[in-house]
Amino acid sequence: MPVRVDDIFEIKSGDYHALAELDPGDTPLISCGDVNHGYHGLFDIPPENRYSAAITVAYNGQPLTAKFRPYEFGAKDDVGVLLPRQPLQQLTLVYIAGLFNSMRWRFSYGRKCYREKLISLEVDLPSVREHGVVRVDEGRIAEVLPHTSLDLRPKVVTQQHRIPSILEWETKCLSDLFELRRGDFHSLQVLDEGNVPTVSRTELDNGVVGHFGQPENVPLNEIGLITVSTVSGHAFVQMADFMATDNVIILVPSVPMRISTVYFVAAMINKQKWRYSYGRQCYTEKLANLAIDVPWKSGTMDETAIERVVTSQTYWPYVQAQLRESMP
Repeated sequence: MPVRVDDIFEIKSGDYHALAELDPGDTPLISCGDVNHGYHGLFDIPPENRYSAAITVAYNGQPLTAKFRPYEFGAKDDVGVLLPRQPLQQLTLVYIAGLFNSMRWRFSYGRKCYREKLISLEVDLPSVREHGVVRVDEGRIAEVLPHTSLDLRPKVVTQQHRIPSILEWETKCLSDLFELRRGDFHSLQVLDEGNVPTVSRTELDNGVVGHFGQPENVPLNEIGLITVSTVSGHAFVQMADFMATDNVIILVPSVPMRISTVYFVAAMINKQKWRYSYGRQCYTEKLANLAIDVPWKSGTMDETAIERVVTSQTYWPYVQAQLRESMP
């Protein structure tokens, strides 16, 4: 049932506005950022301003970005700290954080989600109300999201790559590097069941919302292209031939690109996804003018340097394994 956030959490705002207020220490300080789990550094934070086993919610940046934090931490004042009013298992808190993240499209840099708005936000949560008190049905959540002790993260393989110490960079609009085109149909309801991955504006599952049959007048887009959601600005590299709805922009390289370059460009687009939201969508013309910095040499992208950077990343072996399975 729909439940107000303040029915199940006490909501506090973080305690620090400027880093100058703090000395170096050993307690993580959390900001509203999405990179590195919002980690901002280690500082000397007094016990009364530390939290643990709580959900943090960004007021700023990409509002409503939520993360569960089982460890002790401090927070900046553009972060909401949600402290459970009743004991809740970690799995339940992870589930609730996921519910918040699924609603991020409602907010943007121009429509932030400060504490007053967060208090009255409703989440659809398995729960019951007894004598005016909301009790979360953790058993039901455990059925929906069963706990497992398996570590599903891809194995990390250490690779030795020399990353260029000095790169020359150029600022380019996406239209300098790609042809931008929208997907081919508006509604999924016009599609029959099938096995073609279909990309829409969601930020989940690499943008794929399901598998459908290919209509006669709709061509397949090739594996290895970038798709961008017009709503959230999320960029994904598609790992199979696919179809897309018209609220997705497909980036087709103007000249052939290495797959490592494609991933690099997708990452550079994602660095700027905070610019977009449901109320400020990035349709074709706007995205075409998005400027990104790329390594540049002899009048073209320095793909060799890009490849060294990309393939040195921790999880590139996992990507390589997916590429071997997917690409011809």
